[in-house]
Amino acid sequence: MGGGRIASESLADLNRNHRPDWSGICSFIIPNTTLRIPGWLTGIIIGFLLSLPDAIITGAYAPIMGFGVVGGLIIGLIVN
Repeated sequence: MGGGRIASESLADLNRNHRPDWSGICSFIIPNTTLRIPGWLTGIIIGFLLSLPDAIITGAYAPIMGFGVVGGLIIGLIVN
């Protein structure tokens, strides 16, 4: 019975400590998105939208949104 409790606590710790790799997600989504706008603008929009939830949760809007937009811009420029 104690073993199940340990396993569930370990799973909870794993979920709590796991953060998604947004750069990997951005670098997959931006090139695979087809919009009728330039790639750099697509990158900015997707970078903005993907970083928005983290910015709201943490309250650190400027650094998180800044990195999301600049990273999206760079990936969008590379894709073109």
